[in-house]
Amino acid sequence: PGNSGRTKAVVSTQSTGTIILAITGVKGMWRDHSMYNVVAIVIDISLYLAYYFINKLAIRKEKVMRSTVVVLTSAAILWLLSSMIFLFTRSIDTSVSPAESRALNRECLLGPIDSHDMWHCLSALSMFLTEILLLNLDDDQMEVKTVEIYF
Repeated sequence: PGNSGRTKAVVSTQSTGTIILAITGVKGMWRDHSMYNVVAIVIDISLYLAYYFINKLAIRKEKVMRSTVVVLTSAAILWLLSSMIFLFTRSIDTSVSPAESRALNRECLLGPIDSHDMWHCLSALSMFLTEILLLNLDDDQMEVKTVEIYF
């Protein structure tokens, strides 16, 4: 009720981003649909988290617990590392045959683990930390009565 202007701004921003992604998807700018879906989900989650943190810190003047900051920093670093591995070491291509994609395989980094396996491990860990972040985001509100929490 009191923040309907902000809510409209966030919804219109996310809608605009989704429409842009839809247009680029229809025009065939994305080779594979899985990457298209990942980008759409990451953009939506990033916009939501940015909106939530701005609301929490700048508008409501709430505190963020140290553990939440540690988890946020760790998740951001792991997302960055996994994104760099995914973008700069192309070891698969879903638009070609499996035999052609296998030719893109690279040497292993750590024993039997190649860059694609490393990407899977880092992205799984970053997704897990993102979930932990969402669970711990409002831990500072544990002592506040439910009727006093601003929605």
